[in-house]
Amino acid sequence: PLAISRYDADLKVGTAKAQMGTLAGREELVKKLEAKAAEIATLKREVAEGKSKEPGAVERSLSERVKEFEGLLWDVKFFVLIHG
Repeated sequence: PLAISRYDADLKVGTAKAQMGTLAGREELVKKLEAKAAEIATLKREVAEGKSKEPGAVERSLSERVKEFEGLLWDVKFFVLIHG
């Protein structure tokens, strides 16, 4: 899908880091965001290159990772609200 292919997890990680600033305890959340963003980037490459034997499965996995990543972004908002 077009929305997934244009999804910019790295930009969202940068925004989340800026929102958290230097709040104590943010390190673990940053690690999770970066790891999930890396997974998304890998899956996006697989979809774009079309080399997968099961492209449908890769697209579903990518969609699931984006949904999980969006959940982490909500965690960032709550973290900032509570600790900021």
